[in-house]
Amino acid sequence: MVQQAPYDVGVPLLGEILVQEGKLSPEILDRALEKQKEEGGLIGEILVRMKAIDEDTLARALGVQHDIPTLKELPDPDDVN
Repeated sequence: MVQQAPYDVGVPLLGEILVQEGKLSPEILDRALEKQKEEGGLIGEILVRMKAIDEDTLARALGVQHDIPTLKELPDPDDVN
C-alpha cells in the first residue's frame, strides 16, 4: 500500500506522481519505500537503481513535483552542435 507523508510537505510526493501517471505500480513504490527505510537515500535515485523507472521519467516527475516545465524528449547528443 502506498504510504502517505506523515505531514503536509507542500508538494506532491514523487512516488504518488509516478503512480498517478501510470509510470510505477503501487507495489514497486512500496518496495522502494521499504528499501529507503532500510538504506536511506532519495526515492527517485532508489527507483532508478531498481530499474523501476529511467532517468528521463524521474526528471519529468520532478518537473511535475516542482511545477517546472520539462522537455518530453531530449535531443540526441549527436544532433547537438
